[in-house]
This record gives sequence, structure tokens and C-alpha cells, in this order.
Amino acid sequence: MGWMTRAAALVAAGALCACGGGGVGGGEGGGGATYSVATTSVSFASGQNGATPAPQVVVVTVHSGTVYVEVTQSGGFFSAVFDITGPTTGTVTITPSPPATPGVFNGTVTVRGCASPSCSSGDVAGSPKTINVTYTITGTPTASVTPTLVTFQGGAPAPQIITLSSSGGSSPWVSQIDSLSGTAGWLSATPSFGASLPQPVSLNVTASPVGNNTAVVTFTVGGSTTQVFVSYNVPTPRVNFVAPYVANSADAGSVIIRGHGFLGLAPATTSVSFGGTPATSVAIDSDTQIRADYPALAAGNYAVTVGDGTLTLASRPEARLVVVAATAYAYQAIPRIGPLPSHPVNLVYDAERRRVYLHDRDRNRLECFAYGVAWTAAGSLISAGGGGNTSIAMSPDGTVILGSGAGVLTHVNPATCAQSGAESPKPPGPLQNAQFGHLAFANDGRAVGNATAASGVSLYTYDMLGAAFVPLSSQFDMVNRLVSAPDNGSRILLPDFTPSVTPTAVFAYAASTGTLAATGASTSGARIVSFSRNGARVLMASFLQTSLESTTVYDASLTPLGTLPVGVLSAVVSPDGAYAYALIGNEIRKYDLNILSGGGFDEVLPRATVTDVAGTIVEMTISPDGGTLFLAGNQNLIVMPAP
Repeated sequence: MGWMTRAAALVAAGALCACGGGGVGGGEGGGGATYSVATTSVSFASGQNGATPAPQVVVVTVHSGTVYVEVTQSGGFFSAVFDITGPTTGTVTITPSPPATPGVFNGTVTVRGCASPSCSSGDVAGSPKTINVTYTITGTPTASVTPTLVTFQGGAPAPQIITLSSSGGSSPWVSQIDSLSGTAGWLSATPSFGASLPQPVSLNVTASPVGNNTAVVTFTVGGSTTQVFVSYNVPTPRVNFVAPYVANSADAGSVIIRGHGFLGLAPATTSVSFGGTPATSVAIDSDTQIRADYPALAAGNYAVTVGDGTLTLASRPEARLVVVAATAYAYQAIPRIGPLPSHPVNLVYDAERRRVYLHDRDRNRLECFAYGVAWTAAGSLISAGGGGNTSIAMSPDGTVILGSGAGVLTHVNPATCAQSGAESPKPPGPLQNAQFGHLAFANDGRAVGNATAASGVSLYTYDMLGAAFVPLSSQFDMVNRLVSAPDNGSRILLPDFTPSVTPTAVFAYAASTGTLAATGASTSGARIVSFSRNGARVLMASFLQTSLESTTVYDASLTPLGTLPVGVLSAVVSPDGAYAYALIGNEIRKYDLNILSGGGFDEVLPRATVTDVAGTIVEMTISPDGGTLFLAGNQNLIVMPAP
């Protein structure tokens, strides 16, 4: 909305009089009156919250006749005032407002020359005249750095280059390195300060202290800061994990051994033994991974030893193969731990201890069930920090159950269903106060989980051995992913659970390289992911009871092999990948994944009926020997022989 100033008129051969008031000299303006303004545009510029620019003055001059002047304004962030300065001159003073809000603001000052004191009888020739006003307020420069996550690997790693820039263009900057974990002083930045931007900065490893070393580099540009999170793990040569760590008695099998220092062994004489029993084959994949086959073994615990005849690597005591005899459980429905009903997720069968664990997301509660002569409830634990898609996952050595929450991961002893020592340390920098959601373990002892964090980090890893968090991705949709892994922990799949007509790529975290990448598969509305023990068969189900419902079985490369019928409430793949079991209605149906008919798999009869079902069953898992199914609903845990 404009406003006006009425002042005395300017007269070239008379006087300047006000519109609507008396002036110096009198008489009516008339034909032949002319006037001018010294400029038709003015501009102001300042930084946000900086100094207010000085006013600008535009001279108004009458060249002939009598001119009455009326000044009006449109636009904001400035004001205009008209004053008489002489018989034939006046000034329009344009004053900008303090520069509080960034942006470019435009307005006009209209200088109308009238033929009458009230400006009611028309304008003189050339009226009105317009002065355009532009006010540019530059926002506080915002610093940014690319990339925001840097990971160093191996001995004497090469420097990594990041790029520092600012929305304010070239600006002086400084940096500061703060150690978050491990030994301080292992990282440097070159240059560490500068006078202009953009600027490439080299991050350099200056020392290699053993352990998980993390740091944050903070760059300050004016009043803005930006950070890059840096991690460097320097491991001790040893055997850390064997996956899967549970084996079936009387059955030969394969494991993946994870640790460090494997390339330091002589390839020709490298050997692996299980409690003194030699592996039937050994393959060194990298400095951190060995694949080995074992013969049929009797039930018991077998320490895993890796060496080359000259050198024997150290081993964690937990790096073992636990061989168990198959157990034939009778059908049993066990009431869930109250209050009920509740929504169960992450159903886990512990074959070593003959226990079952499930997570009650409604109450952020871990429920435990144990087998003696029958299945009974064995206790529960309320984890810290509820809310969101909280979940549980068992470590690849079976020693810890990890529970996610708000800003913390809870460590639980599976043997006692009680908290094991302290919770995880508070996450550093980009993960401070994050809400943690779905998670699963890779075979190197790193859990991968999604997070909602103010920094934008949406996916992280947590190393159970070093108790170290490392951001993995800031891709916004990673927070909306299921996170699931096969028993051998070779990779973690992350399909999008957001219901959408347009499928999105399924991502995979490769345990052997610690990298995250999109796969060739895509899905949306994901609700079930199940694997064979070695990950060679994968089942993923999307939606339910809609036109978009699908339950598809894939091979190891995620090439679709075939589908199951609609109506699948829950499903699992058998440990050997030969069959899929699906709950449809109140029946367990079995499908042969090696026989296709018209795009679907052949059903193997008879079906098994699930009784004592109270409420919807939403979770199902299977024992490593393939003989028992476990189903959890919002009322009961059901144990039953697999058909």
C-alpha cells in the first residue's frame, strides 16, 4: 500500500506550493508548466543485520510554470519524504530500513506534478515521474563442505580431498579438528585456514593408532559453520567373527570368517580348524575375510583357529562355531507377555540357547521365551528411548542383542534377557540425539541402522567391538527402509517400506567392503524380507490386500525367480533355500522354490493349520535346521513343526 507526501509547489517563474496547502508564491499551475527528477532509479545494498545504508536524495526541479507536487510510495523496506529546498527545487529523501531480512526488495516513488493545489484538476505535462527503488539485503553466508562423511581404510591411506564453499562467495575461513574417539592427533587438514572460497582441503592421516579413531572437522566461515565427520579404523590382526556361528550337527556347511591380517598369511599353507578339525576348504578373499567349509561335526562348541604353519592369528574367544542337534518341538501356543495386545517385530530364534526373542514396538519392550520341557515366558526388558521404528538384532557371535531407541542403543544379554553393562556411548556429532530405527548386523560385527537426525544423516554403522558410530548415508529416504540380513551376514538389504505406486531401488550394504549401493531390484511398501542362511535366496513382500500386493523370490543377484499367491500375511525362506513357507489365512503353505508353474512356485501339500491364533500374526522365523516355525501375533507366540 502506498502513501503520499503533499508539499509546497515548485515554480520556475513563480513559487513552489504544496498540494492541498499554501506555498511560497501562489496561483494556479497551468499549461506550459514542466518539471524533472534528477534520477529515475536508486538502489541500496547491505548484508543481513549489517549497517543500514545511507539515505539517497533525488532533486526535483521546476523548469517553467507552477507545479504542485504529490509524492506516493509503493513497496516496503524504505520510506520517501519530500521537502522544499528553494523557489524552484525540492528533494525526495529515500531512507532504507535496517537490513533484517535477506532478499531483493523492489518498490517505486511516484512524483506527481499537479496543476492545482489539491491535485484535483489534472497533471502538468510529463507527470507522473517514477523513481524505481531496489534494496538488496544479502543473507549471512552459509558454509558447506562436500563430502560430509570421509572414511580412511588400510595402512598409510592416501589423503582425501574435500571442497569447502560458501553461499556468500569468497570469504576468510578457519578449521578446527576435534577427536571423538580413539587417539587424538591422527588427522590434519591442509590448508587449515584461508582467505577465499571455494577451497579444496586435503584431509591427511598423520598417525595410525590401533582402534576406532573418529574426528569431526569444523569449518567456520563468518558466522556460519559446517562439519565433516572422519573415521579411521586400525585393526589388530586377529579372528573376530564366524558367520553363521550356529551349525547343525551331522551336516557339513560353510562359514565366513571375519577379522584382520589374513593377507599376512602364506596362501599356500593357510589353514582353518574348528576345535582342531581341519576345514575341508579355505579361500582368502581379502585381508578381512576368509571363506571356509567344515565337515559334519558333533554337537558342541568349536574354537576357530586361523594360521599358516608359522603364524597363528589371535582369536576372540567368541569367534566360535556352535554345533547344535536338531530339536523337534511340538505345537504350542504361548501367551505373550502383557499388557496386550501389542505389535511384535524382529522375531529371533536362538538355537544355541533354545530361546526366542521378540520386540514389542508399542512399548519398546524385549520379550524372551525359553524352552525346558516346554516353552515358557522367560522375562522382558523395557529398553531406553522408545518411539519410532525401534527394533532388535542379534550380533553375529550370539553374545548381544542390540535394541534401538532415541539417541542410544541398548545392549542385552540373550542368556538372561537383562541389560548387559552400559548402553552404547552417546553418538557423536551428526548422530547426536538421533532417533534410531530398524537395524541388522553384518558379519563383521557392525550393525547398520536407519536414523532420524537433525544433521540429515539417515543411515549409520555401529561397531560392537569398538562401540563406535559412523554415519553411512544422508540420502533422505534411507530412514524409510527395512534393514535385514541373512544368517551369514554377508550383506544387508534395505528395501523402501514407504507405500508408493512408483517402486524405488533396493539398496545393499556389502559387509566385505563396508559400502552401500543400489541393486538392480526395486520395490515399495516393503513389509517382509527373508533369506536362506547363505543369502542365495531372498523373499520380499510388499503391501497387503491391495492391487499392488506382491511376494517375490529372488536369487543372490536379486533377479526375480517367481512369486507366491496373494494374501501372504507372513513368510520365510527355508535355511537351505529350497522352500518358502507362507501364512495365508490360518494355514501354513509350503512352496518348492525349484519348481515354477506359470510364474509361480508349486505348492507342496499338505497344508498345516495354525490354531490358537488371537489377533493378527505379523512375524515368522524358522530354525536353522528347517524343522520348526515360530510365529508371533499380538496375543501369542506359536511354535510348530514346519510342514
